Amino acid sequence: MEWNELGEPTGSGRPDWGQFGLVVVAIVILALSAVVLPALGGVTVAGVDGLAAVDDERDVPQFGDESEQRAEDGGVDGSDEEIDGETLEETIDHGSDRSPIGGSVDLSQDVQFTVRAERGSYWRTGVYDRFTGEEWVRTGERSPYAGPITDSGGERLTQTVTADTDLVVMPAAADPVAVDDTQARDTVVSAHGQPHPTAQIAEGDGYAIESAIADPAPEALRAAGTDYPDSLDEFEYRQVPDGVSSEFAERTEAITEDADTPYEKATAVEAYLRSSKEYSLEVDRPDGDVAEAFLLEMDEGYCVYFATTMAQMLRVEDVPTRYVTGYTTGERVDDEYVVRESNAHAWVEVYVPDHGWVAFEPTPGDDRDDTHSARLEELGEGEFDDDHFEERSEDDGVVDEPRDAHDGEGDDGHEEDRTGEREDDWATEEEGTDAGESAGEPEANETETASVVALDDPSPTPGSEVEVTVTTRPTGDPVESAVVFFDDDRIGVTDADGTVSGTVPYKNSFTVRVEPSATTQQSAARGVTRAALVGASTRASSNETAETATTVETDAATTLEAQAVAVPGAELAVTATVGGGPLPDGAVLVDGGRRATTDAAGTARVAMPEKVGNATIRVERGEIGAERTVTVVDAALELDSVLPLPGRTVDLEFTHGDSPVDDGTVLVDGEAAVTTANGTATVGLPVANEATIEGRLDGTTVETTVGGLYRNAGLLAVALVGGTGLVGRTLVCRYGITAETIRSLPAIARRRSRRAIELGRKVGQTVVDAVVRVAERLEGFGRWCRSVVRSLVAEGVAALAVTHPLRLAAIAVDAIAALRDASGKRANALASVFGRGRSVPNDANGGESQVVLTLRDCWRAFVKLVQPPNVRTKTPGEIGRYAIERGFSESAVRTVVDAFRDTEYGRSTPSEERLEQVGVALRSVATETEQSGRDAIERAVDDSTRLIGETTPVDEDETRDSSVSESETGDGNEAANDGEADG
Repeated sequence: MEWNELGEPTGSGRPDWGQFGLVVVAIVILALSAVVLPALGGVTVAGVDGLAAVDDERDVPQFGDESEQRAEDGGVDGSDEEIDGETLEETIDHGSDRSPIGGSVDLSQDVQFTVRAERGSYWRTGVYDRFTGEEWVRTGERSPYAGPITDSGGERLTQTVTADTDLVVMPAAADPVAVDDTQARDTVVSAHGQPHPTAQIAEGDGYAIESAIADPAPEALRAAGTDYPDSLDEFEYRQVPDGVSSEFAERTEAITEDADTPYEKATAVEAYLRSSKEYSLEVDRPDGDVAEAFLLEMDEGYCVYFATTMAQMLRVEDVPTRYVTGYTTGERVDDEYVVRESNAHAWVEVYVPDHGWVAFEPTPGDDRDDTHSARLEELGEGEFDDDHFEERSEDDGVVDEPRDAHDGEGDDGHEEDRTGEREDDWATEEEGTDAGESAGEPEANETETASVVALDDPSPTPGSEVEVTVTTRPTGDPVESAVVFFDDDRIGVTDADGTVSGTVPYKNSFTVRVEPSATTQQSAARGVTRAALVGASTRASSNETAETATTVETDAATTLEAQAVAVPGAELAVTATVGGGPLPDGAVLVDGGRRATTDAAGTARVAMPEKVGNATIRVERGEIGAERTVTVVDAALELDSVLPLPGRTVDLEFTHGDSPVDDGTVLVDGEAAVTTANGTATVGLPVANEATIEGRLDGTTVETTVGGLYRNAGLLAVALVGGTGLVGRTLVCRYGITAETIRSLPAIARRRSRRAIELGRKVGQTVVDAVVRVAERLEGFGRWCRSVVRSLVAEGVAALAVTHPLRLAAIAVDAIAALRDASGKRANALASVFGRGRSVPNDANGGESQVVLTLRDCWRAFVKLVQPPNVRTKTPGEIGRYAIERGFSESAVRTVVDAFRDTEYGRSTPSEERLEQVGVALRSVATETEQSGRDAIERAVDDSTRLIGETTPVDEDETRDSSVSESETGDGNEAANDGEADG
């Protein structure tokens, strides 16, 4: 038979009858050996290598021959006859571009290949996109391998695959990226990214392949949208067979009604199929659309039916999906995985934007394992007692010669080592068995192998991940490949450390059940190698597996948080927790009806009933749950104004039940305001007769209408006019107040205010002077005390006469007289400057010159006349410049300023002549300020006179008391006071 470049048969070639005869003879010899040799007691059969040599001379089986032959014989491709009696692997038919769907299938434990890799995976062999209703078809052209197949991200996984039988496929974890150089020249790649060999991979040959393993988080997949690339449209990933019924579409829509994204739809369909359908290898293939029949009519099927139905359901929902075939992980033996025909499998891949193709498993794993175990037990009672098992066992006990150029000399040596190990193991097993029986020990199937189970969290929270460790009793050694269940849900198989992780069910307690696999028990008991494990699970199936079961109490304390009061029809936020963490995917019920599902954070929003009253909210998942009662009451808006007016602001109170609404929104004609912590807000009313006010709370709106605004304004105007008239009438009739009186009220008020200000100023000045005098007296008293002390120290008791009471009284009288005399002299000196008094000569006793004191008074009068701003912060020079800027005589200003500087800064003591010059200059300045200036000076003189209690007579014709002048000089007085303090 001839082959084309893609490894497909051309249909030419003739059967080799000679080879056929040799094969028949060899089979007959093996059959006779299987019967005769056991009776001869340990005689081995030679010649297996010769059979292998004959096999090598045969033509290589053609790709797709089996499916094509079935089509010719009236199988699925040619008629309605079911494909029954085949193995599961033959039904899935990996090697062809077409994958028909058959009926009942059988299982086989023949090893197909082994994989050496750091981690296990599903080993994908085929991808199909078109579904006819009866079979799957792979579209697109194959192309020679020319480098990386895909640029997918993710962890890189290198796999070394070794064929244990002739392979027409290239198993690899998804997504394959690169093939080793040796196999690359014999590899083509489908349009869907799956590598295929162009020629069969012979038994014992192998290849290395690298895959990109992506593991996106469910949250990221859930958040992905529907932005699919245009390249998907090149294939039929969303195609469905013609004539899909509306019932199929409606059932699919009902199953996915709560799903919003493609990922959520996929998980919903996956969960539905796993929970609603049973796994069975005994199936009557339906007529027509297999997926429609399985969803609507059938109750059970195997992986092909589950995967096909899920793919068509998702395609009805417009989710890109493809049908995938291959093998499950297989058995872990040492550092490699042994994959048998019974691991043949089908599943689906769903395209998720930004993440690529994601695998989904719609087949219920527990049912599949139980069904396969039961079927293999049936096969173990007869099939593996025949020539097939004997052939495998004998073949494992001898050294095979290399079959082709791919085998190296190093392989021979390695095989010899393995052969020797197997012979020693079997010998040890036989000796141990004999010794055990002779000592009266129980047989293997009677030995209890119960294990010890430990959780990393002895009281785990439902929904959390826990690690289960299984060890042997009493040695504490880890148990590998033990199947662990949480209640009836299988969570996985223990690794080399005896550990496996699983999700705690949402229950108050659950049972951890461990079932050591039959293969694990057999290998532990005998220490056999991988080759001997080919039939071990079947041989040990009659043994009763010892189980270990442990009950675990969970931390299932569940809480539900929500507001105590809600608005009718509003959405209420609820938060559910379990064991202190969020409760995701919990059903939220309101008065018994399901309204929502909690998210990953345990939160959800549910609509409240439209009627007022109490509502019961409950969240539950599995056996756990919590509930609380919420009071449903209306919200209210109340206007806090007796007489609302158009265009004016009013205060509102927004309440919900008996509680104020904090941070609520209130709108008046589109203008929004936010309520404070006490539920109040201030809003402006429109200039209209009516205003509608809205309050918004939890998505609901409360309205109140304020009317009669114009009426209120009219009533207020009438009240104001009437009240004003009544008050006027009362004032005229009772108090005799006329219009003239009313007009004079402002002047009266001004006079009264000025008098009040003047009184306050005088009081203040008096207080200041009193403080100054007290300070001076205290200073004098201090000096006297110091002198007394000195006198006491110097003169002793004789100085005590100074403290005689009469002496002290005389000193006080003299001090008061001196004060009055000095004050009088100051007043007279200031008056003499303006020609109203007489000058007083300097103190002959060496005290401070009275002229200096009078010059200071002149400076204060000058400051009051000039009235500079911020007088406390200005120097004499700055005050003089300000006076000149105001238009005062520059020579007069300079005379006053220079005399004040010379006196204050100690440059000289002014003479009476200079004082006279200052008086002339000051009179000049006063003349320029007109009447206001003279009044200011007169008030300064009068103030000084009143403070000391005596004055020099002043001409009465110069005294004036005009309210007008007081008003004009009021500001000047304050400035003078500031200047005085500054001086």
